Amino acid sequence: MKYHIVIFSVCIGLALKVMLLTGCSDASSESAARTKPMVDTVTVTRQVISTDRDWVGIVAPLRKASVVAPEPSIVAELFVNEGDWVDKGASLMRLKNPQLDARKSVLQERRNVLIDDLARWQRLAGANAAGPGEVEAARLRLLEVEKEWAELNARRQLLNLTAPVSGRVTHLTTLDGATVTPGVPLMMIDDINSPGLRLRIPIAEAAYFETPDKLTLSFANGETGAIERIIATTQENTPNFIRLEIWLAEQKSLTPTQARLQYSDKREAILIPWTAVAREDDAHWVAVVQGEPLTIARRRVELGAGRAQGVEVKSGLEDGERILRFEPRAQPEGREVALHSNR
Repeated sequence: MKYHIVIFSVCIGLALKVMLLTGCSDASSESAARTKPMVDTVTVTRQVISTDRDWVGIVAPLRKASVVAPEPSIVAELFVNEGDWVDKGASLMRLKNPQLDARKSVLQERRNVLIDDLARWQRLAGANAAGPGEVEAARLRLLEVEKEWAELNARRQLLNLTAPVSGRVTHLTTLDGATVTPGVPLMMIDDINSPGLRLRIPIAEAAYFETPDKLTLSFANGETGAIERIIATTQENTPNFIRLEIWLAEQKSLTPTQARLQYSDKREAILIPWTAVAREDDAHWVAVVQGEPLTIARRRVELGAGRAQGVEVKSGLEDGERILRFEPRAQPEGREVALHSNR
Protein backbone atom coordinates (compact mmCIF):
# COMPACT_ATOMS: atom_id res chain seq x y z
CA MET A 1 0.00 0.00 0.00
CA LYS A 2 2.81 2.41 0.85
CA TYR A 3 4.53 1.45 -2.39
CA HIS A 4 1.52 2.53 -4.45
CA ILE A 5 1.24 5.82 -2.60
CA VAL A 6 4.89 6.71 -3.36
CA ILE A 7 4.51 5.96 -7.06
CA PHE A 8 1.33 8.06 -7.23
CA SER A 9 3.13 10.99 -5.58
CA VAL A 10 6.02 10.79 -8.02
CA CYS A 11 3.65 10.78 -10.98
CA ILE A 12 1.81 13.81 -9.70
CA GLY A 13 5.07 15.68 -9.25
CA LEU A 14 6.26 14.91 -12.74
CA ALA A 15 2.95 16.04 -14.24
CA LEU A 16 3.08 19.32 -12.36
CA LYS A 17 6.63 19.90 -13.57
CA VAL A 18 5.68 19.24 -17.20
CA MET A 19 2.70 21.59 -16.92
CA LEU A 20 4.89 24.33 -15.48
CA LEU A 21 7.48 23.92 -18.22
CA THR A 22 4.84 23.90 -20.97
CA GLY A 23 3.17 27.01 -19.59
CA CYS A 24 6.43 28.90 -19.57
CA SER A 25 7.17 27.90 -23.17
CA ASP A 26 3.76 29.08 -24.41
CA ALA A 27 4.10 32.33 -22.54
CA SER A 28 7.50 33.03 -24.04
CA SER A 29 6.14 32.31 -27.57
CA GLU A 30 3.24 34.67 -27.05
CA SER A 31 5.61 37.30 -25.70
CA ALA A 32 7.87 36.95 -28.76
CA ALA A 33 4.88 37.28 -31.08
CA ARG A 34 3.77 40.39 -29.30
CA THR A 35 7.12 42.07 -30.04
CA LYS A 36 6.48 41.87 -33.84
CA PRO A 37 4.23 44.66 -35.15
CA MET A 38 1.01 43.52 -36.79
CA VAL A 39 0.64 44.80 -40.36
CA ASP A 40 -1.99 44.85 -43.09
CA THR A 41 -0.76 43.71 -46.49
CA VAL A 42 -2.09 43.32 -50.00
CA THR A 43 -1.01 40.76 -52.58
CA VAL A 44 -0.43 42.35 -55.96
CA THR A 45 -1.92 40.70 -59.04
CA ARG A 46 -2.35 41.67 -62.66
CA GLN A 47 -5.85 42.79 -63.53
CA VAL A 48 -7.69 44.00 -66.59
CA ILE A 49 -7.83 47.81 -66.81
CA SER A 50 -10.49 49.40 -69.00
CA THR A 51 -10.10 52.94 -70.28
CA ASP A 52 -13.07 54.55 -71.99
CA ARG A 53 -13.45 58.17 -73.12
CA ASP A 54 -15.71 59.91 -75.58
CA TRP A 55 -16.07 63.27 -77.30
CA VAL A 56 -18.87 64.77 -79.39
CA GLY A 57 -18.20 66.85 -82.50
CA ILE A 58 -19.54 67.84 -85.91
CA VAL A 59 -18.33 66.01 -89.02
CA ALA A 60 -18.01 68.51 -91.85
CA PRO A 61 -15.49 69.45 -94.54
CA LEU A 62 -12.21 70.49 -92.94
CA ARG A 63 -11.01 72.48 -95.92
CA LYS A 64 -12.59 75.37 -97.84
CA ALA A 65 -11.61 76.56 -101.31
CA SER A 66 -11.68 80.30 -101.95
CA VAL A 67 -12.91 81.67 -105.30
CA VAL A 68 -11.40 85.05 -106.23
CA ALA A 69 -11.30 87.33 -109.26
CA PRO A 70 -7.98 87.28 -111.14
CA GLU A 71 -8.19 91.00 -111.96
CA PRO A 72 -10.53 93.99 -111.62
CA SER A 73 -13.75 93.11 -113.39
CA ILE A 74 -17.55 93.11 -113.31
CA VAL A 75 -19.85 90.15 -112.63
CA ALA A 76 -21.55 89.49 -115.95
CA GLU A 77 -23.36 86.29 -114.96
CA LEU A 78 -23.73 84.45 -111.66
CA PHE A 79 -24.66 80.77 -112.00
CA VAL A 80 -24.91 79.63 -108.35
CA ASN A 81 -26.56 80.61 -105.08
CA GLU A 82 -25.29 80.22 -101.56
CA GLY A 83 -25.92 76.67 -100.33
CA ASP A 84 -25.77 75.09 -103.80
CA TRP A 85 -23.75 71.91 -104.26
CA VAL A 86 -21.36 72.01 -107.21
CA ASP A 87 -19.02 69.56 -108.88
CA LYS A 88 -15.40 70.34 -109.55
CA GLY A 89 -15.13 72.31 -112.81
CA ALA A 90 -18.74 73.56 -112.74
CA SER A 91 -19.31 77.16 -113.92
CA LEU A 92 -19.76 79.57 -111.00
CA MET A 93 -19.77 82.99 -112.64
CA ARG A 94 -18.61 84.87 -115.69
CA LEU A 95 -16.70 88.11 -115.23
CA LYS A 96 -15.98 90.78 -117.81
CA ASN A 97 -13.27 93.39 -118.05
CA PRO A 98 -14.13 96.32 -120.37
CA GLN A 99 -10.46 97.11 -120.93
CA LEU A 100 -9.76 93.55 -122.04
CA ASP A 101 -12.77 93.60 -124.32
CA ALA A 102 -11.54 96.84 -125.94
CA ARG A 103 -8.03 95.45 -126.25
CA LYS A 104 -9.42 92.33 -127.90
CA SER A 105 -11.17 94.37 -130.61
CA VAL A 106 -7.99 96.27 -131.43
CA LEU A 107 -5.82 93.15 -131.47
CA GLN A 108 -8.31 91.23 -133.54
CA GLU A 109 -8.34 93.94 -136.24
CA ARG A 110 -4.56 94.20 -136.25
CA ARG A 111 -4.23 90.41 -136.37
CA ASN A 112 -6.53 90.21 -139.38
CA VAL A 113 -4.48 92.88 -141.16
CA LEU A 114 -1.20 91.06 -140.49
CA ILE A 115 -2.67 87.74 -141.61
CA ASP A 116 -3.65 89.35 -144.92
CA ASP A 117 -0.25 91.07 -145.16
CA LEU A 118 1.61 87.76 -144.69
CA ALA A 119 -0.57 86.11 -147.31
CA ARG A 120 0.20 88.96 -149.77
CA TRP A 121 3.96 88.65 -149.25
CA GLN A 122 3.73 84.90 -149.71
CA ARG A 123 1.90 85.41 -153.04
CA LEU A 124 4.52 87.91 -154.15
CA ALA A 125 7.32 85.55 -153.21
CA GLY A 126 5.58 82.77 -155.16
CA ALA A 127 5.58 85.06 -158.20
CA ASN A 128 9.28 85.92 -157.61
CA ALA A 129 8.18 89.51 -156.88
CA ALA A 130 9.45 89.44 -153.26
CA GLY A 131 12.33 87.81 -151.46
CA PRO A 132 12.37 85.51 -148.40
CA GLY A 133 13.33 88.42 -146.14
CA GLU A 134 10.06 90.29 -146.77
CA VAL A 135 8.05 87.11 -146.09
CA GLU A 136 9.94 86.41 -142.84
CA ALA A 137 9.47 89.99 -141.62
CA ALA A 138 5.73 89.74 -142.23
CA ARG A 139 5.66 86.40 -140.36
CA LEU A 140 7.47 87.89 -137.31
CA ARG A 141 5.06 90.84 -137.16
CA LEU A 142 2.14 88.41 -137.11
CA LEU A 143 3.80 86.20 -134.46
CA GLU A 144 4.16 89.15 -132.10
CA VAL A 145 0.47 89.93 -132.39
CA GLU A 146 -0.44 86.24 -132.10
CA LYS A 147 1.43 86.14 -128.81
CA GLU A 148 -0.51 89.13 -127.46
CA TRP A 149 -3.71 87.57 -128.79
CA ALA A 150 -3.07 84.29 -126.95
CA GLU A 151 -2.23 86.09 -123.70
CA LEU A 152 -5.37 88.20 -123.98
CA ASN A 153 -7.57 85.15 -124.56
CA ALA A 154 -5.97 83.39 -121.60
CA ARG A 155 -6.76 86.35 -119.34
CA ARG A 156 -10.32 86.49 -120.63
CA GLN A 157 -10.68 82.72 -120.07
CA LEU A 158 -9.70 83.16 -116.42
CA LEU A 159 -12.72 85.43 -116.02
CA ASN A 160 -14.92 82.34 -116.41
CA LEU A 161 -14.71 81.13 -112.83
CA THR A 162 -15.22 77.42 -112.17
CA ALA A 163 -15.38 75.34 -109.00
CA PRO A 164 -11.89 74.28 -107.86
CA VAL A 165 -13.37 71.46 -105.74
CA SER A 166 -16.66 69.62 -105.34
CA GLY A 167 -18.71 70.84 -102.42
CA ARG A 168 -21.21 73.35 -101.07
CA VAL A 169 -21.12 77.07 -101.89
CA THR A 170 -20.85 79.29 -98.80
CA HIS A 171 -20.06 82.94 -98.03
CA LEU A 172 -21.24 84.25 -101.40
CA THR A 173 -20.37 87.97 -101.34
CA THR A 174 -21.27 89.22 -104.82
CA LEU A 175 -24.15 89.48 -107.30
CA ASP A 176 -24.80 90.21 -110.96
CA GLY A 177 -23.33 93.54 -112.10
CA ALA A 178 -21.10 93.98 -109.05
CA THR A 179 -17.55 95.26 -109.42
CA VAL A 180 -15.00 92.88 -107.91
CA THR A 181 -11.43 93.34 -106.75
CA PRO A 182 -8.65 90.80 -107.43
CA GLY A 183 -7.71 88.63 -104.45
CA VAL A 184 -10.93 89.32 -102.53
CA PRO A 185 -12.96 86.09 -101.99
CA LEU A 186 -16.21 86.06 -103.92
CA MET A 187 -17.39 82.80 -102.36
CA MET A 188 -16.13 79.78 -100.47
CA ILE A 189 -16.70 76.13 -101.31
CA ASP A 190 -16.60 73.43 -98.64
CA ASP A 191 -14.37 70.70 -100.01
CA ILE A 192 -16.42 67.51 -99.86
CA ASN A 193 -13.21 65.48 -100.12
CA SER A 194 -11.96 66.70 -96.73
CA PRO A 195 -14.46 65.15 -94.28
CA GLY A 196 -13.61 65.16 -90.60
CA LEU A 197 -14.18 66.88 -87.29
CA ARG A 198 -12.30 69.40 -85.19
CA LEU A 199 -11.79 69.05 -81.44
CA ARG A 200 -10.17 71.24 -78.82
CA ILE A 201 -8.92 69.12 -75.93
CA PRO A 202 -6.65 69.50 -72.88
CA ILE A 203 -3.10 68.55 -73.72
CA ALA A 204 -3.28 65.84 -71.03
CA GLU A 205 -5.72 63.93 -73.28
CA ALA A 206 -3.40 63.92 -76.29
CA ALA A 207 -2.22 60.37 -75.56
CA TYR A 208 -5.69 59.02 -76.40
CA PHE A 209 -5.18 60.08 -80.03
CA GLU A 210 -1.75 58.51 -80.55
CA THR A 211 -3.30 55.17 -81.53
CA PRO A 212 -6.17 55.78 -83.99
CA ASP A 213 -6.96 52.04 -84.04
CA LYS A 214 -8.45 52.43 -80.56
CA LEU A 215 -10.80 55.20 -81.70
CA THR A 216 -14.27 54.66 -83.12
CA LEU A 217 -16.36 57.35 -84.80
CA SER A 218 -20.11 56.69 -84.88
CA PHE A 219 -23.14 58.57 -86.16
CA ALA A 220 -26.68 58.75 -84.83
CA ASN A 221 -27.93 56.42 -87.59
CA GLY A 222 -25.57 53.67 -86.41
CA GLU A 223 -23.00 54.06 -89.18
CA THR A 224 -19.32 54.41 -88.39
CA GLY A 225 -16.57 56.41 -90.03
CA ALA A 226 -13.04 55.18 -90.73
CA ILE A 227 -10.32 57.50 -89.41
CA GLU A 228 -7.61 58.20 -92.00
CA ARG A 229 -5.28 60.47 -90.06
CA ILE A 230 -5.13 62.89 -87.12
CA ILE A 231 -3.40 66.28 -87.23
CA ALA A 232 -2.63 68.03 -83.94
CA THR A 233 -1.67 71.68 -83.57
CA THR A 234 -0.98 73.96 -80.62
CA GLN A 235 -1.65 77.65 -80.16
CA GLU A 236 0.44 80.14 -78.21
CA ASN A 237 -2.56 81.74 -76.52
CA THR A 238 -3.81 78.37 -75.20
CA PRO A 239 -0.66 76.35 -74.38
CA ASN A 240 -2.56 73.81 -72.24
CA PHE A 241 -4.87 72.81 -75.09
CA ILE A 242 -4.38 71.31 -78.53
CA ARG A 243 -6.54 71.45 -81.65
CA LEU A 244 -7.18 68.22 -83.51
CA GLU A 245 -8.26 67.62 -87.07
CA ILE A 246 -9.57 64.08 -87.39
CA TRP A 247 -9.76 63.18 -91.08
CA LEU A 248 -12.15 60.51 -92.29
CA ALA A 249 -11.51 58.15 -95.17
CA GLU A 250 -14.84 59.01 -96.83
CA GLN A 251 -17.72 61.47 -96.62
CA LYS A 252 -20.82 59.98 -95.00
CA SER A 253 -23.11 62.96 -95.42
CA LEU A 254 -23.34 66.05 -97.60
CA THR A 255 -24.37 68.17 -94.62
CA PRO A 256 -22.64 68.70 -91.25
CA THR A 257 -23.54 65.78 -88.97
CA GLN A 258 -23.05 65.23 -85.26
CA ALA A 259 -20.82 62.28 -84.41
CA ARG A 260 -19.41 60.63 -81.31
CA LEU A 261 -15.73 59.75 -81.03
CA GLN A 262 -14.95 56.96 -78.55
CA TYR A 263 -11.66 55.70 -77.16
CA SER A 264 -11.63 52.19 -75.71
CA ASP A 265 -8.68 50.21 -74.41
CA LYS A 266 -8.34 47.06 -72.30
CA ARG A 267 -5.03 45.79 -70.98
CA GLU A 268 -3.49 43.99 -68.04
CA ALA A 269 -1.56 45.88 -65.39
CA ILE A 270 -0.65 45.81 -61.70
CA LEU A 271 -2.58 48.26 -59.53
CA ILE A 272 -1.70 49.02 -55.92
CA PRO A 273 -3.39 51.26 -53.35
CA TRP A 274 -2.20 54.86 -53.17
CA THR A 275 -1.66 54.31 -49.42
CA ALA A 276 1.04 51.70 -50.18
CA VAL A 277 3.31 54.16 -51.99
CA ALA A 278 6.00 56.31 -50.40
CA ARG A 279 7.95 59.02 -52.17
CA GLU A 280 11.52 60.13 -51.74
CA ASP A 281 12.71 62.99 -53.97
CA ASP A 282 11.62 61.92 -57.48
CA ALA A 283 11.52 58.20 -56.67
CA HIS A 284 8.66 56.06 -55.40
CA TRP A 285 8.93 52.89 -53.33
CA VAL A 286 6.82 50.33 -51.51
CA ALA A 287 7.44 48.07 -48.51
CA VAL A 288 7.54 44.43 -49.65
CA VAL A 289 6.75 41.79 -47.01
CA GLN A 290 8.64 38.62 -47.81
CA GLY A 291 10.50 35.61 -46.43
CA GLU A 292 10.01 33.45 -43.34
CA PRO A 293 9.84 34.98 -40.86
CA LEU A 294 8.07 37.87 -42.62
CA THR A 295 10.50 40.76 -43.12
CA ILE A 296 10.21 44.29 -44.55
CA ALA A 297 12.18 45.13 -47.72
CA ARG A 298 11.86 48.47 -49.48
CA ARG A 299 11.46 48.26 -53.24
CA ARG A 300 11.67 51.08 -55.77
CA VAL A 301 8.81 51.11 -58.30
CA GLU A 302 7.99 53.01 -61.48
CA LEU A 303 4.44 54.30 -61.44
CA GLY A 304 2.09 54.80 -64.34
CA ALA A 305 -1.37 56.32 -64.60
CA GLY A 306 -3.39 57.02 -61.52
CA ARG A 307 -6.89 55.59 -61.29
CA ALA A 308 -9.77 55.62 -58.84
CA GLN A 309 -8.95 52.09 -57.66
CA GLY A 310 -5.22 52.71 -57.30
CA VAL A 311 -2.08 53.56 -59.20
CA GLU A 312 -0.52 51.51 -61.99
CA VAL A 313 2.93 50.01 -61.44
CA LYS A 314 5.00 49.83 -64.61
CA SER A 315 7.97 48.04 -63.08
CA GLY A 316 9.33 46.92 -59.71
CA LEU A 317 6.67 44.41 -58.65
CA GLU A 318 5.60 40.97 -59.82
CA ASP A 319 2.41 38.95 -59.49
CA GLY A 320 1.97 37.37 -56.07
CA GLU A 321 4.24 39.69 -54.12
CA ARG A 322 2.95 41.09 -50.85
CA ILE A 323 3.33 44.73 -49.83
CA LEU A 324 2.30 46.87 -46.87
CA ARG A 325 -1.13 48.31 -47.43
CA PHE A 326 -0.67 51.36 -45.20
CA GLU A 327 2.16 53.62 -43.99
CA PRO A 328 5.23 52.01 -45.57
CA ARG A 329 7.49 54.52 -43.78
CA ALA A 330 6.33 53.24 -40.40
CA GLN A 331 8.26 49.96 -40.79
CA PRO A 332 12.04 50.16 -41.31
CA GLU A 333 13.75 47.84 -43.73
CA GLY A 334 14.70 44.48 -42.21
CA ARG A 335 12.09 44.53 -39.44
CA GLU A 336 10.21 41.31 -38.78
CA VAL A 337 6.45 41.69 -38.78
CA ALA A 338 3.39 39.59 -38.09
CA LEU A 339 0.50 39.44 -40.51
CA HIS A 340 -2.68 41.05 -39.32
CA SER A 341 -4.62 40.74 -42.59
CA ASN A 342 -4.00 40.33 -46.31
CA ARG A 343 -6.23 41.19 -49.24
